[in-house]
Amino acid sequence: MDCLARIQATPGSLALDLPSGAGRHTALLRTSGYEVVAADLDFRLLRVVLQTAPDARCVVLDAKNPLPFVSGSFDLVVSVHPVIVRFLADVPGLLRPGGHLVFETFGAQGKNSQDLPQAGEIARNLAPLKPIRYFEKPTRGMPARVTVKALFQRPADELG
Repeated sequence: MDCLARIQATPGSLALDLPSGAGRHTALLRTSGYEVVAADLDFRLLRVVLQTAPDARCVVLDAKNPLPFVSGSFDLVVSVHPVIVRFLADVPGLLRPGGHLVFETFGAQGKNSQDLPQAGEIARNLAPLKPIRYFEKPTRGMPARVTVKALFQRPADELG
């Protein structure tokens, strides 16, 4: 919510929710004025998305593979609690100039800390994007692993 308050959707703004899960963020993006592509590996969850956001465009995809979208397709990419982050390498090219990325890792509960990024990894991998807000917090059991909450922007003057 804090990040969306800093970004203004304009008519026709297109957002990618990846992973969309059951569509909590898809619904929020719709009410914030975005047209939304909800993407997830689990087609059953995408069926749930269509119940709350019937006009969302749903795509089944495996984020371990290159993302199947045209360069410069999105004004906003939202990725909250992804299990894998390999797809982040594709995000700078998917954003239109001036576009944003909202990213948040899952929390560090139990053994899932080992799947979190290492300190500085997310910022390095998204170096073409400008961090607007970027918070890293080391985990207790594995201080080299961090939770991340971030808002990035692709520079508006960058040529696509």
